[in-house]
Amino acid sequence: MTVFRERLVKLLREKRMEQKELADEIKVSSRTVSAYVTGRAYPSVEGLVKIAQTLNVSTDYLLGLTDDPKGIILEKPEEPMAEDILTIRRAYRAMSERERRAVMRLIKSLVDND
Repeated sequence: MTVFRERLVKLLREKRMEQKELADEIKVSSRTVSAYVTGRAYPSVEGLVKIAQTLNVSTDYLLGLTDDPKGIILEKPEEPMAEDILTIRRAYRAMSERERRAVMRLIKSLVDND
């Protein structure tokens, strides 16, 4: 069973949401959601974002990239800053602890100078 499928099934159960309800919310057919739940199909990127927003979890959580259901949830992914935040987050995760401390010192110095 894929992580996406496992987490989708778990979230639907936890939220006591029927597949039909999710389908209506994300504007797809019940058959499509059924295919997601059984692992026969996967949503498009746009569909994944709609599912995450509807279930109030991050796309990273649905994809198994994090075990934190909240991660960064973008309420309005079209906002220019949202993409910047994701880029910064990805870069920060790839840094060593020393590099992270240096970045935090830089940010603090920039904020303190205002």
